[in-house]
Amino acid sequence: MHGRTAKSVVILVLLLLVTACGSMERAIFGADDKSVGSAEVEPPLIDPVEYEVEVEGELAPELKDLIEKSSALVSERDRPPASAAALSRRAADDVGRIQDVLKSRGYYAGAVVPRIDTDVKPAKVVVEVTPGPQFTLHSLEIDYQPEVPSGEAPRTAADLGLHPGMAAEAEPILDAEKRVIRRLSEQGYPDARIENRRYVADRSAETITGTIVVDTGRLIRFGDLRIDGLKDVEEDYLRRLVSWKPGGIYDVRKVERVRATLVGTGLFESVSVERKDEVAKTDEQPVVITVTERARRTIGVGVSYSTDEEGFGGEVFWEHRNLFGRAESLRVTAEGSLIRQSLDARFQKPNVLRRDQAIVANVAGTRETTDAFDELSVTSFVGIKRKILEHGTITTGPAFIVSRIKQDKETNEYYLIGLSNTFAYDLRNDLLNPTKGLYGTLSLSPYFSVAGTATQFVISDGSLAGYLPIVGEDRVVLAARGRLGSIFGDSRSSVPANMRFYAGGGGSVRGYRFRLIGPLDDHDDPIGGRSVVEIGAEARIKVTDTIGVVPFVDGGQVFEDIYPSFDESPLWAAGLGLRYYTAFGPLRLDVAFPLNPRSVDDPFQFYVSIGQAF
Repeated sequence: MHGRTAKSVVILVLLLLVTACGSMERAIFGADDKSVGSAEVEPPLIDPVEYEVEVEGELAPELKDLIEKSSALVSERDRPPASAAALSRRAADDVGRIQDVLKSRGYYAGAVVPRIDTDVKPAKVVVEVTPGPQFTLHSLEIDYQPEVPSGEAPRTAADLGLHPGMAAEAEPILDAEKRVIRRLSEQGYPDARIENRRYVADRSAETITGTIVVDTGRLIRFGDLRIDGLKDVEEDYLRRLVSWKPGGIYDVRKVERVRATLVGTGLFESVSVERKDEVAKTDEQPVVITVTERARRTIGVGVSYSTDEEGFGGEVFWEHRNLFGRAESLRVTAEGSLIRQSLDARFQKPNVLRRDQAIVANVAGTRETTDAFDELSVTSFVGIKRKILEHGTITTGPAFIVSRIKQDKETNEYYLIGLSNTFAYDLRNDLLNPTKGLYGTLSLSPYFSVAGTATQFVISDGSLAGYLPIVGEDRVVLAARGRLGSIFGDSRSSVPANMRFYAGGGGSVRGYRFRLIGPLDDHDDPIGGRSVVEIGAEARIKVTDTIGVVPFVDGGQVFEDIYPSFDESPLWAAGLGLRYYTAFGPLRLDVAFPLNPRSVDDPFQFYVSIGQAF
């Protein structure tokens, strides 16, 4: 009896297992279409809840725009939720986001109330935002641990640029926290960090009181210096560029300056400067500079074309950036066009006697045949180039010029000695395609003859260009330039024709032929002047990341007198340019039309080259 019962139970269990396995198989793989009683079951349809959203309240435009950018209701509107409940959850999540935005702008008593109406199609969502009063900063205390650092570490909110009564917005307070860490890293505490922060709102007084706890870490001093990765560059040359001494208080500014200096030499593909905490028992930490050297030699080419006298032009250059292992550079450039051919060699030896001073030298030979004059000359210069101010350089030294000039069937030979002096101030963010900053030059150079045709004169020439982004960093950039020059001393006829002022052409006043602006002789050939004025403005508009258009206006005039008299009205031109932006700089095509042309001027000129016009 018991055996039969046990056997029956076993059989029953097996039958149940077979049935269960069949159900699982149908559930996983689907029932056989030929199975009796099989039927397809369609999944339930989901009807998403389309909605419109509006942010209401007395809000400043900037604050409302920030709220809308942070709102999921706004940003996810094109992805409607699956149900009214999901829409409610999305609105509830927005409450916290919007309150965070309000607090970031100092509104700590703000209220956010979403209202949802699903009885209309599409559903209507209104987010009512009441910002309340904007809280002000009552005080900010700085608690240093384990000890208060010596020196000029910030002690009060005023040391960080904060003051009681200012709006308690998050951005300036967070910036102040960053300044604490930055200041400490400049005074021997590079491992300092914010350990804790606490900001308490007093709703009755509508103020914020803050406390930041700063873990300074231990005082660090510069230790031994190690330089890795050198092949052709002399190590002792790089060591001379390092501004700290072992045992000195660690200062991150010195580290940044050394890195920038090494990058600026052009010798390295990469430069890193790191502390090595190898000895925990001493406050002196070794510093390791790791470099990867660039190829020492470079060859390059460039081409240009314009419809004026210059026509087709091009250049080829060869450069060596490390002649003798101490960043000595030599650049040889050959240029040629229909009217001008030249060969120029420039040498520079940096960091002579001091880190910001270099010896520079160049020699150039030029042959030129234009409507203005024919020239055959050799010029040379040796001088000192020194950095002054933060972004300025001054270059000064003797210059020697030997030239044979033919103008109006008269040939003169000049043997000149001069003192070339040039000051340059460069705040541009890019050489070929600047989008912000300033660039200015000012030169004052006296010359006198030692043989040949007698003459003596002083050339002064100044220029300034500025760049201002007004949409994004480079989507729309306004650029403007100006130039003013004068020649003092002997009469115009005594000044060599190749050293007088001229205007017109792709690098001057576009729309007019090369050097044709200014006084003309009986054959309508330019004879140059003793003063010049040029101005230009353009809007550099990027249509895509690689294509841009540039409407521009240029103007200028050359005068016979030392100072611009404006008896002769400036000649103006307007045009439109096309830019194709590449990794090595923009390709430029400009078409310009004279606005007040003379009888000798052409209807238009166009120019093709690499780089912006200025």
